[in-house]
Amino acid sequence: MAPGRDTLLDIGCNSGPLLLHLGRLGYRVEGVDLNPELVRKGREYLREAGLDPAALKLGNASRLEYADGSLDCVLMIDLLEHCVEEEALVAEAQRVLRQGGRAIVAVPCPWHPIWHPWLKKILSGRSAADIDSHPDRFKTGRDLARLFAAFRRLRGGFRVGGAWIVGVFEKR
Repeated sequence: MAPGRDTLLDIGCNSGPLLLHLGRLGYRVEGVDLNPELVRKGREYLREAGLDPAALKLGNASRLEYADGSLDCVLMIDLLEHCVEEEALVAEAQRVLRQGGRAIVAVPCPWHPIWHPWLKKILSGRSAADIDSHPDRFKTGRDLARLFAAFRRLRGGFRVGGAWIVGVFEKR
């Protein structure tokens, strides 16, 4: 991956913190999120940082508005565990990636105590009803390998700091 050359799409980007960081490093970045308020805030952050606010779009991750094979990298950070149709999301990521493009995925480690529902409620400051309405379908390294079976696994299922399971996959 090369700054200034490669286009990265952060799927489920929230208000775009990775877009800000990677954009400042010189990558061509774009993001998509379902939440209109987060997209609005993210566009403000991008504008304040001197980056293109139009790079953050409102949209559905299982129906991306990108041409086939048009992206160099997709990021799915803290996303798959919240999706009911994760297979559709992975298939869509595969569709928009060029051959040799990379999918970088991180999901919370289901065995780490910080992700237990009661602790998550305490630490988040969000209401119990909001937390409970947000699905958490934890994934393991094996789950990532299964979901990305059509990709070549570069790194998969390794833990980072005990709290995250990360995979790096390349489109064949």
